[in-house]
This record gives sequence, C-alpha cells and structure tokens, in this order.
Amino acid sequence: MLTVLKYIALVGTFFIYTTSGVFSKLASLREFLSPGYIAFLACTVGVLGIYAVLWQQIIKRILCSPPHLHPHLP
Repeated sequence: MLTVLKYIALVGTFFIYTTSGVFSKLASLREFLSPGYIAFLACTVGVLGIYAVLWQQIIKRILCSPPHLHPHLP
C-alpha cells in the first residue's frame, strides 16, 4: 500500500510540474512586464520551486539502486 502511495505522489508531482507550462503559456499571452505577466511568471517560478522540493522528497523515498541507475555496467 505504501508503494502505491509513493507512485501516486510521483504522478501528482508530475502533474504539478505540468501546471508550470500552463502558467508560462498564460504569461506569454500578456504584454511584457504587465502585472498579469509578472503574476503568471511568479506562479511559474513558485510551482517549479514546489516541484523541486517534492521531487527531492520522492527521490529520497523511492529506492534507486546502482544496477537500475546504470544498466550498462556489469
């Protein structure tokens, strides 16, 4: 059960990452340096910061042994 929750968290983290693209696209539709542009750009940076923290937590909890990281090594 705990393993399933880890992978659900992984998928949720990827979903959070994809929202940064949405905010970036919304920022690109605004005039450069307008309040809307700055707000969506700040949202993009904020979401990427949250993603970075969550990604580090997931890496810490999911086992990645050396054979999985380097399959070409004997």
